[in-house]
Amino acid sequence: MDRAIAGRERTTRGIVTAHEPENHNRYGYVFYVNGQAFTGWESPRKDALEIGKNVLVYYDPYNPYKNALTDFADLSVNS
Repeated sequence: MDRAIAGRERTTRGIVTAHEPENHNRYGYVFYVNGQAFTGWESPRKDALEIGKNVLVYYDPYNPYKNALTDFADLSVNS
């Protein structure tokens, strides 16, 4: 599934809004597509994150609820 999304993914800027160190050190973020807010969660793979930091968000233009801070091509290799 990630490989299929990788061929059509889009990117936008988002902002880190939450941190849950007790839950796999995951971070929450918010981003907007066509004026609508979407959220996501991810544990950092390479860059250190902090609340308020701008991040690059990868998302499926068909379904922005499917999103990540990691390129879907990379996610498909690591799946």
